[in-house]
Amino acid sequence: MDTDRDANTMLEPERGGWGGGFQRKGIRPLVCAMEPIVQRIKDGAMSREASRMLPFDEMSSLSQTGFPLARFPVGSGGHNATLPELFGLVISVAEADPNVAQALRSHFGFVEHILTVADEERRDLWEERLSSGDLVAGAATEGCGAQLDSFGTTLDQVEGEWRLNGEKAYATGALFADWIEVEATCGHQGVAVMVHRSAEGVVLRDDWGGVGQRTSASGTVEFCDVLVEPKDIVHGEPFPYFESFYQLFLLAILAGIGRAASNEVAAMLASRERTFSHGSSVLPRSDPQLQQVVGEVRSSAYAAGALVLHASQALERVYQRSLTGSASREMIAIADIEVGQAQRVVADLVLSATTRIFDALGGSATLRDRGLDRHWRNARTLVSHNPVAFKTRIIGDYAVNGALPPEPWRVGVPASKETRN
Repeated sequence: MDTDRDANTMLEPERGGWGGGFQRKGIRPLVCAMEPIVQRIKDGAMSREASRMLPFDEMSSLSQTGFPLARFPVGSGGHNATLPELFGLVISVAEADPNVAQALRSHFGFVEHILTVADEERRDLWEERLSSGDLVAGAATEGCGAQLDSFGTTLDQVEGEWRLNGEKAYATGALFADWIEVEATCGHQGVAVMVHRSAEGVVLRDDWGGVGQRTSASGTVEFCDVLVEPKDIVHGEPFPYFESFYQLFLLAILAGIGRAASNEVAAMLASRERTFSHGSSVLPRSDPQLQQVVGEVRSSAYAAGALVLHASQALERVYQRSLTGSASREMIAIADIEVGQAQRVVADLVLSATTRIFDALGGSATLRDRGLDRHWRNARTLVSHNPVAFKTRIIGDYAVNGALPPEPWRVGVPASKETRN
């Protein structure tokens, strides 16, 4: 185990009943630096969502706190955060604005790759780039007609130079990033390619039209004969726990949405003066039935956060083993199972909570300027990323038959349309 991570731990004071966790004293400067910025992000979240204004300034301010370097070694300008510490911080950012949190998902995934898989030369290169403030976004998914077993985006050698061509959908955060990690096909194999967002031939479109996460910059990216340096082409596997990491990141955002919805409905009920003739109290804030609704919403949000932090411990165990190259396929699969189990419950908890909040208020809660609908829309959008039904089936197969989860997790049109049993 990493003794630096285990030493000098402290019990973080609970924050308003949401619970605390063990954190190293060394992480406290980052937490303190983030708090005023996160509050500022929260203050403008609803108006940005209503006007669909992308959070460029907010992303910049958050980056300056050192949050994107949370997992990096102290010697490289980071804070050596554990995965439970990281996901705790993600929940806090998502509570303020889930769009900002999602925009950094690929960045943190890339950091995990650099920490666990990259060779020394590549790690040194990216520690230098990221320590200087660079952010990374991901571009993997392709639109309609994309194949399940290969990428339509291609990397080819033309007159001695490597050129990237293709189009990616859902490139979340690309408009805020400095670099884009692109999944492509090179010959008959997959590669990961790093291109600078300002490179000639890179075209970014803010065309995300989803009902939620409207300001996450999850638009389209085109690559037209983009020159790629050989040092920015990576062959090989992603970091061992990449699937469960990316999924748990979404669950952390959902937990943050649950907290935000809980806090808002509590504040609205506390300030409400209008009541119903058939209510149980003169003041809505004193009505036990309405208090119960708020209590149920808050309990759901609490449980969602607790599940995320508990599942993050499974990823931390895999990470620690990965440092010595001893993370087995079974150990990685168990982490996938834990995160999958959390996915089903967190999805239900937060979707229910963001619907239930309206039961504690009156018809005015549905007015657009109140913005309460954004919590459900954001949650619904995030839950739809990876179909829950498939994950629960996989969990059931493991429980009944001991079957490990299939890999990798991809989306596209099968090469053969024959139905597989």
